[in-house]
Amino acid sequence: MRSLWTFAGPAGFGYVEPQPGLRRAGPVRRPPFTEAAALAPPGAGVTSAGALCCEFHRFGAAQRGAVGRLSLPPVFRRARGGAALTPRPQGGLAYAPLAVGLALFLSGLAAGAAFLPGRWGWLAWFAYVPLFWLTRQADFRAAFLRGWLFGTGTWVAGVHWFVPPLAKFLGITHAAALVPFVAVCAWQGLMFGFFGWACRAGSVLFSRRLGISKGTALLLTAMPAMAVVEHSFPGMFRAHLATTQYFHLPSVQLLEFTGPAGLAWFITGFNAALYLLVKALHERAGVRRAACIFAAFCFLAVINEASGRRQMALTDATAAQQFSRGQAVKAAVLQGCVPVEGPPGEVNPAGVEVYRGLTVEAARQGAGLVIWPESVYGREVCFSSGAAGAAAPAFENSFRKQLAKDVSAPVSVIMSAEGELPSDGGDKRSYNFSYAAGPDSRLLGFTQKRRLFPFGEFIPLGKYFPVLYRLLPGAGCLSAGERILPLPAGGAKAGVLICFEDMYPELARVFPGLGADLLVDITNEYRFGYKMQPVQHLFYSALRAIENRKFFLRAANTGQSAVIDPCGRMLEVMGTKVRGSIVREVALMPAPTFYSAHGALMDNSGLLALTALLLLSAIIPVCRGRCL
Repeated sequence: MRSLWTFAGPAGFGYVEPQPGLRRAGPVRRPPFTEAAALAPPGAGVTSAGALCCEFHRFGAAQRGAVGRLSLPPVFRRARGGAALTPRPQGGLAYAPLAVGLALFLSGLAAGAAFLPGRWGWLAWFAYVPLFWLTRQADFRAAFLRGWLFGTGTWVAGVHWFVPPLAKFLGITHAAALVPFVAVCAWQGLMFGFFGWACRAGSVLFSRRLGISKGTALLLTAMPAMAVVEHSFPGMFRAHLATTQYFHLPSVQLLEFTGPAGLAWFITGFNAALYLLVKALHERAGVRRAACIFAAFCFLAVINEASGRRQMALTDATAAQQFSRGQAVKAAVLQGCVPVEGPPGEVNPAGVEVYRGLTVEAARQGAGLVIWPESVYGREVCFSSGAAGAAAPAFENSFRKQLAKDVSAPVSVIMSAEGELPSDGGDKRSYNFSYAAGPDSRLLGFTQKRRLFPFGEFIPLGKYFPVLYRLLPGAGCLSAGERILPLPAGGAKAGVLICFEDMYPELARVFPGLGADLLVDITNEYRFGYKMQPVQHLFYSALRAIENRKFFLRAANTGQSAVIDPCGRMLEVMGTKVRGSIVREVALMPAPTFYSAHGALMDNSGLLALTALLLLSAIIPVCRGRCL
């Protein structure tokens, strides 16, 4: 038996007789690799065990001259066309900037496709791995830019339908609307720029300060960072990873406890764990640890599936109990599919006639509560003087009489209209109102739209630059409201959201605490097309139903109107370009959920976690210094 040290050089493999004292029984520990050792010429003498990256081999007499299986560290790469090996940098392969940009944009498109209707949500579980991979060795600036490019691609895919609506809102051509569309996507993409920067900065900072690996630091940073940017980024649209998973209802039932932040943590953590596994396999180091982390997330997915199915069964049992107790109302949502082209206050007589007929028909079917979509009535709502601060506000008498003629059915109605609200200060502001009227057309209550749609109801920065309203005459000039009250109508207390307000979980979750026992969204999406957007919007309503465990009634002028149960199931849906109504009995669900009661804590869980990590990173090094 003969022992040899082997090393790799540019001319192939070299063999060097071990120096005295280096021979030992059993396996030899691999000395640390140095680039100088890898480039040493064959036959060079060995001065120390750490000078070369060596492997101990034993050859029998019968195998003289044969080379055994080499076990080399991952920093080597076999050169094409020969046995020579060359060192590979520890940071990984270097990529051309164009290739990096293209890969990030394409992976962003995949992440955005997960938000589209259908069963594309599975993409969300893998689409963020390229972002982690391509920012793992980038500096902070490059990590931000790469995240921003990824995010821009995400929004281009997710809201590609937004070009025609922009053209209608702004009164410009579709080609010209591409400019604000790209600007909107670029702005929204910044949320992923901040996410990429936070992941890179966190992996460096926390690994150094807490004494953990960069992979663990990335995992601990990425999950709360995604929750923060989802909830806090001041974007035109709100995007939650939870929306991508609606196609599989058991997976989203945890929203009752965590809100959208729960799935933001989980999906991001799954992507980070998968990235760590791919990285470990690529580098052939730490595979067992990475596999354990990934297996843990897979196990959590199984637990979430089982828990979701159990929660759906419990919720169904609660709803059945409410029905048996008579805690239910018969409600109707109307979908007239009428054009709304005139300015506020200009009535469309044909449209009012359509909705009057649908209301009368719903009353014949026994509905005690009828819901009209947003903006289809046309008349400006008029309140009596002092209605803003009155405990029991009222309609102006002339408006009440006109409303009685237009509805002409003994039912409670929930409607929407723009109008001015008199105030003690004398100033007048226009709002988008939702109000409830009883069978005698008396005002039962009203609420104001709190989140306005940019360019449709106001122009960003228009308050400071009024010239923007002259340049874009098609945009509205409304004020955001502050009145948040459930509307008592038809034996129920309805928490009413207007248009895109159901994108915001924090707007819906306040109503159960105020006594609301069902949720309503009234919307008018005739400018947004009839394909992608109405279905995407419908998913938001379903998630709000799950979070608060309430029946959700959705009235959309051009579709899709729906009745959604507390588990997020679509009990009945009217497609786009369909005229009709849905009349259905819905249970009045009791008690707020954990998320309804403690939503602020869950929505800010990411910020709290990052703050805790920063505090730990500041405290632990100080404690170590004192111990030393």
